[in-house]
Amino acid sequence: MIAKLILQDLWQLAIQQWNEFVPQDIHTRWIAFRTQMSDLNQLRIPRCVKLNVHQPIVEVHGFCDASQRAFGACIYIRAKLGINHHSKLLCSKSRVAPLRPSRYCH
Repeated sequence: MIAKLILQDLWQLAIQQWNEFVPQDIHTRWIAFRTQMSDLNQLRIPRCVKLNVHQPIVEVHGFCDASQRAFGACIYIRAKLGINHHSKLLCSKSRVAPLRPSRYCH
């Protein structure tokens, strides 16, 4: 989301050339974001959501959040395994908020 917001800020400034300088605050945000990118090499998200057919209790949980600048949502599958519960991320989406209000919102 941070990269999307930085790109939106650059778009608002109407920077048109790849070799133009950007404002210091955007540059600082980009350097901080780029530094954190190396941590992604250790991130592992299991994508298999295969459930055992003998699990009688399966739930779908959805979460969302929004701010003035962005919004996101995710859905988890939760299954009861005896006395324990097991959760897996099914999907997630994030978007930057539009700069102009929708013509359908009043």
